[in-house]
Amino acid sequence: MQLFCLRTTTELLEEYIRESYVSIHLPWLNEDVEFIAWEQLCAKYVQAPGSEQLHLFVYEMQDGDLIIVSDGQSAYLGDLGDYFFVDAEQNVHEQLPPRTHRRGVTWLKPIGGQLEKMAHKLQQFIRSTEALAKYEDDVTLEGMEELLENKGKAATVIVDDELISEAIGVLKQALYSDDVERRERAAIALLNFARK
Repeated sequence: MQLFCLRTTTELLEEYIRESYVSIHLPWLNEDVEFIAWEQLCAKYVQAPGSEQLHLFVYEMQDGDLIIVSDGQSAYLGDLGDYFFVDAEQNVHEQLPPRTHRRGVTWLKPIGGQLEKMAHKLQQFIRSTEALAKYEDDVTLEGMEELLENKGKAATVIVDDELISEAIGVLKQALYSDDVERRERAAIALLNFARK
């Protein structure tokens, strides 16, 4: 599945969470485009070919893809639904921009407080994204959890002489443990280290 990120305002984020949808605002496009091919849309509207947001939102996002929506402070992970159009007159909140182009969302969980724990690549994606962007790699739900908790590829740990000495000290102490299994594992680890 694909992963997208949408940057928005705090007011819109609150509405998105409460009403279970996301939207993009394109003041020049006030019609349902669900059944209009991209080529036809580009021929009809001069702005369409330059609107990466529109292309991503209507034509690339699919039911079941994932989305992270953030206002810069809070962020939520959701499972995207289908595209739908709502007439501008049906938008009840006067202080917000019209939200005519929408996708339903099943919100999975808030992730705002986890930003520092996330994999570096995902952090960069969320922080530096345009209003709407697509993550370069496909993800799975399990893979997304790994990215959120940075459990994917382990970070590089620099092992210097001091760290090796500390580890050998711990293994030496384990050789004198009351636990037979622990003594055996420590002995094996020390012998393997000595052979290298």
